[in-house]
Amino acid sequence: MINPQIKGADARDEPTFKDIYPKIKKSVACGKVVSHTRFDEDVIRRACERHGLPTLQNPWRDSLALSRCAWPREPSYSLSKIAPKLGIRYNPHNAGEDARVAAEVVLRAARVIGIKRVNDWLRGVRNF
Repeated sequence: MINPQIKGADARDEPTFKDIYPKIKKSVACGKVVSHTRFDEDVIRRACERHGLPTLQNPWRDSLALSRCAWPREPSYSLSKIAPKLGIRYNPHNAGEDARVAAEVVLRAARVIGIKRVNDWLRGVRNF
């Protein structure tokens, strides 16, 4: 959903996706990507397609899916719902906060599930 508070004029002088693509590609070049839901992966893939850029080939991991394994009876797994239940401070609608809280959710879920090494989960090794 588009944030109704952001207007086209607000982004007029900002770099385009095509401008920042090299920085995105470089920042994920050596690893896996974790996001809470598949939203970010889908948006970046569609932006790449729209601008004729190669899609990122990184494996993506979904912290929401891990949350469902750790806490199977929660009514919602959105960051704004799960963070307070875990005692995590969260300021929504901020990309840095989303990343920080998703990382904290992964670490806590890993402990609950019994994942011995988060790097194994990132590599797709099911060690729990």
